[in-house]
Amino acid sequence: MPQLVELMRRGILLLSKPGTPLTQMPPPPHITFSLENGAQQMARHFYAVVRHDLPGTLVFPDTDSTLRYLETWRPMREPQLPAGVKWDDLLLVVRDQVNRIIKLFGQLAVEKVSGVLIATQSGGFIRGYRQQMQMTPSK
Repeated sequence: MPQLVELMRRGILLLSKPGTPLTQMPPPPHITFSLENGAQQMARHFYAVVRHDLPGTLVFPDTDSTLRYLETWRPMREPQLPAGVKWDDLLLVVRDQVNRIIKLFGQLAVEKVSGVLIATQSGGFIRGYRQQMQMTPSK
């Protein structure tokens, strides 16, 4: 969810000491298999693997719903914060950013991708899958 990650990154930047290098927020350490890395991991065990993305959008109509959602990130993201950056301070900065976005656009729309990984030992489905994908009209 790039928009939420960017809001958090900006908040961390604002709360960090000047000159502190800011790196990308790493994935939570307990996540070892995901849509992003699953095809590569499965390819070690299957003849063919296909990733099919299912894009969507989360729409937050107000700041409080956004912050309630971000609070669910706390257990996995708080330990990754740089020294001197506190979770509650970060959410105050993010609150201000979200307030501004909602005031300007009426909502916060966040892109998200879920998906499916399809794997086979024979690989025969790949041809049929590609044909089906080419015949399916884009929305």
